Amino acid sequence: MRLIALTCLLIITHNCFSQYVLKGKVYGMDDNLHLPMVTVINESTQDTVQTDMEGIFSIKAEVGHNLLFRYLGYIPRPYVVENLDFLTIGIKPDCNYDDFGWNRIYFGPSFDFNNKLFGFHIDYISNPIIHSTILNPKMKAYWASGAHNIDSRLDALSIISNWKTRLSAYFRYQKVSAISLEFENVSFRTQTNILRQYLSFGISQSQYEREGLRKDYLGFLVGYSKEVRVSKKYFPIEFNFVIWKEDLEINLEVLHRFSNSIRAGLQLQHYRDFDQLAFSLSYSLGLEKSFDPSY
Repeated sequence: MRLIALTCLLIITHNCFSQYVLKGKVYGMDDNLHLPMVTVINESTQDTVQTDMEGIFSIKAEVGHNLLFRYLGYIPRPYVVENLDFLTIGIKPDCNYDDFGWNRIYFGPSFDFNNKLFGFHIDYISNPIIHSTILNPKMKAYWASGAHNIDSRLDALSIISNWKTRLSAYFRYQKVSAISLEFENVSFRTQTNILRQYLSFGISQSQYEREGLRKDYLGFLVGYSKEVRVSKKYFPIEFNFVIWKEDLEINLEVLHRFSNSIRAGLQLQHYRDFDQLAFSLSYSLGLEKSFDPSY
């Protein structure tokens, strides 16, 4: 009788301690940011949990168990537990793109409606290099009789990117020669995420020339960017303004990628007597296929 009781006690004890706990973090593979409220299912035991606001989860599991990660708008990802170390796993958005716009060259015509300037633009977005860094050099050139607008920019996106912090920066050089004014503008900006929104701060220096007089101005730049959902589509919007000593410069850009190859953009800039409202249409070439919806 004692032997039977001891055997039952050992079986109960084994069942109680045979379920180990797997901890981990879930992030979106499109922007490397953590995802809250992701449903994590252990299909081997039918246990279900959700990630917290920082993308962290904890679920009972053993080696060999089948997990499934589900999140609205993302492709469900199955995973077989290989060990009980802290798991960092990404899931991909459910979209018709074959990539996230990485390792692509975008090029096409541009037209400035206000100043009647025709132009051409080209930019390249690299694959993540180190610590999710993505380089994005851009070049726009507008011209017409007696006027031009050269606008170049280098983005270093996600210099630091993890489940708590994201830091990026850009450098911009612009030179405008129009009927009303001439100026050169140099800007540097850093950008960080706050509650999944993006705020940016930086400095700008402008050289303003008119009637043979040239002045240097130092400005303070503040910016904001977000993907705005309209119906079932998302539009990346970036807005920043520069507080100069005497004037205010405003920049606004809206982009939308219609398919793998076509992207449209609208840019607005106001600075002193210079107002720009430009539309651009891009065709893109992917240098490699980097998106696999089957994981």
